[in-house]
Amino acid sequence: MLFILFIGSILFYLFLKSATDKENKKELTSMLNNIVYKIKESPGLYSNLSIPGYVTIKKVDSEECYTPYFKDTILVDGYDNSYKQYKTLSTVSEINSELYHIKLYKSLIESNELIERITLIVTIIVILFIIIIYLLNRFFFKRVWFDFFKTIEKLKTFDVNNSSKVQFDSSDTAEFELLNLTLNRMIGEIHKDYLNIKEFTGNISHEIQTPLSIIRMKCELLLQSKSLNKSQAALIRDIQKTNSRLSKLNSTLVLLTKIENKQFTQVEKISLDENIKNHLENFNSLIKVKGLSLKYIKSNDISIEMDSMLADVLVVNLIKNSVTHNIENGEITIEINGNELKISNTGEKLDLSDKNIFDRYTIVSKKSGSLGLGLSLIKKICELYGFGINYNFENKLHVFRLLVK
Repeated sequence: MLFILFIGSILFYLFLKSATDKENKKELTSMLNNIVYKIKESPGLYSNLSIPGYVTIKKVDSEECYTPYFKDTILVDGYDNSYKQYKTLSTVSEINSELYHIKLYKSLIESNELIERITLIVTIIVILFIIIIYLLNRFFFKRVWFDFFKTIEKLKTFDVNNSSKVQFDSSDTAEFELLNLTLNRMIGEIHKDYLNIKEFTGNISHEIQTPLSIIRMKCELLLQSKSLNKSQAALIRDIQKTNSRLSKLNSTLVLLTKIENKQFTQVEKISLDENIKNHLENFNSLIKVKGLSLKYIKSNDISIEMDSMLADVLVVNLIKNSVTHNIENGEITIEINGNELKISNTGEKLDLSDKNIFDRYTIVSKKSGSLGLGLSLIKKICELYGFGINYNFENKLHVFRLLVK
């Protein structure tokens, strides 16, 4: 609307200017015709018709050539010695077989003032119109769209994990009433599907664990049999190893699903220092077997608020990653400084900065037997609690930084 009014105002001004200019030319032409008529009636009195500053008349020779024209000019007003704008008509007319050069002047002060006043009035009207339209629009917008924004606010608070469903109120506006009814039905279906998927996930994880446990027990019983030869025992160990891997994969995927569904709602204060020390004891034997040197540097302790189980998963996976992907007689450095936990370790001389190592099933080294889910678990936990996690390859070391906000 503002754009249209702006262009319209310019066009209106140009039209008004053009119309005024045509009117001035028409008035000068009428004055010229009147003067020519008077000269025809009284040829001897043409000099008395000259009005200084407005009309000048003089005879000219037939050899002189004058082209009729209109133009704008500036003249000095003798009353106040100010410069004023005039429209000029200059022409040569043949009257009674004689040539007369007639020059007429018309002041443009009145027409310019008229244009300015009309433009000012129109501008004020347009501005008032815009202000009124804006205020009315704001007033009616708030009233008409009130139900819509109320619905939006309720949608913002929607949580699929919340047992109490969001209920949208009825509206007097037909379109918003239809929207609310559709949303009520849709959210009901979403909540129902979520509960079904949640129940299915729990059931399938439980049902899978039972046969996996039976397979493990049967394998252990078979390995105790004295009638087995070496090749048969090797095959059973492979089955047992695959079974263990499948069990671990199932548990990890279920945990990832629970994290994504935000099913961990319990929050408690946990000392990161104590948590790291507890888990380092569990990894102590594995660290010694691989001949790794461990440095633990603590400038301060970090207190984090999160689910204790997820805190254990986070720390265990970070430490496990630095041990599993390390080399024989390598190094691990764990450092707490400010609000940052930094874990760096030696490993394959391979920069992984350009790889999406936090994506699921991203396996960097096949030697470790990793499922490719450990770093994905770390990433999901960090996203759940707003922690920062990043990886860099610095000075031939693989460095993970956990930033606690």
